[in-house]
Amino acid sequence: MKNWIFNFDGLNLETIFENLVKTIIKETDNNKEFSVLIDDKSRQEELSKKIEQLKNKIKQEKQFNKKVELNQKLNYLLNILEENYENKQKSRTNSN
Repeated sequence: MKNWIFNFDGLNLETIFENLVKTIIKETDNNKEFSVLIDDKSRQEELSKKIEQLKNKIKQEKQFNKKVELNQKLNYLLNILEENYENKQKSRTNSN
């Protein structure tokens, strides 16, 4: 079981809610707007879902040519996910 530490500091319920959600999604960048954080997290989850779907298609595909094509798409999506992760890490180190 994981211990969660929530930040209940805030002047209003909206700020407390945003802090709570940031803790749950493990976001430490307080400089970004809340809507941007949520959009980024949604895009990341959508991209991860597409990657998993492609991996499953590759496993099921029998034709080599189609497997190659699907692998190219998979590598492209993996690169995008990796770039997003690296950019996030850079922004965290720059803000500290």
